Amino acid sequence: MENENIEFIDNKTLSRFELNLGTTNTPFIDYTIVDGTYFLNYVKVPQEIEGRGYGNKIMKAASAYIVEQDKKAVGICSFASSYLSRNPLITNI
Repeated sequence: MENENIEFIDNKTLSRFELNLGTTNTPFIDYTIVDGTYFLNYVKVPQEIEGRGYGNKIMKAASAYIVEQDKKAVGICSFASSYLSRNPLITNI
């Protein structure tokens, strides 16, 4: 992945984290918040940009954001669950 200008967004209206890539292809994580815990329901990377690391990139950005908010996360989809199991700091707050 080249040096890209990527903006991480917490789109509270749609309850999802997004990576603004400056195109119509927007990777996102759909979430639900219950009692201060982010439940990461699914991670979506558009087919046109799959295989370029955007799934990991958005999980890393979302994890940092959740930690900054002093919250914790639970992965519901297999991708989020697997990422969080490899990066346990966010689940142990």
